[in-house]
Amino acid sequence: MSTFNFHKDAHISGVSHFGDGGRIVLTSDALAAACNKADELVDALGDQAGPAEELREELEDTDEDGAVDASRVRQLLTTIQDGAAAGTGVLALVNSLRELIGR
Repeated sequence: MSTFNFHKDAHISGVSHFGDGGRIVLTSDALAAACNKADELVDALGDQAGPAEELREELEDTDEDGAVDASRVRQLLTTIQDGAAAGTGVLALVNSLRELIGR
């Protein structure tokens, strides 16, 4: 099995990169885009938006370095996808959020 070490000053390309301890570290642009998509998701779900609102709060409450809890975000996206009266619009928003955060 291979192990990859990411050092503090290592350059990792892409919209986001992964930190230690199950965190996803997003650039400011990726975080802003993810927050916008989360807003769209809340609007699309209407009265079923509970988990989407939690996701939006999770994204808005990131650390100063843009880190979000990877397992929590993944759990919320799965809950939204599985529990929503999922039209193609909701599924498309969930998939685009997954792409933005790299999960």
